[in-house]
Amino acid sequence: MVEVREAVWKRHGGWWTHNRRYVSFMLREAGGSLSALYGIILLGLLVTYSQGASAYANYIAFLETPAMLVLQAVILFFVLAHALTWFYLIGKSQVVMSAYRAPPWTRVFGLMIVVFLAASVGVLYIVFGGL
Repeated sequence: MVEVREAVWKRHGGWWTHNRRYVSFMLREAGGSLSALYGIILLGLLVTYSQGASAYANYIAFLETPAMLVLQAVILFFVLAHALTWFYLIGKSQVVMSAYRAPPWTRVFGLMIVVFLAASVGVLYIVFGGL
């Protein structure tokens, strides 16, 4: 009878910190998780808006505290890193065929950046009623 041994995977807690690509992946995933956190913060803003002017003003004052401003800056950094690395990966991994050959990844990356900026300007226009 053959003895079957269970494979034991022994890795320390920060094994992914030794490879630049793994670190990039983990930062990208952190950006995705932090964007969900910011969505929850914005949902709180909507809830307090529905509760009246004083609750909304208190929530805005809470969001303007130094700790929340730092948190929002960190979230912005991670979400932008998430978006840029995602656009980079799309240009490398998703082959878009045009005229029977794929365009260079730099062109796809540039197009994604242009679409991202256009969407951002569109959202700003809708939210603020013009630039």
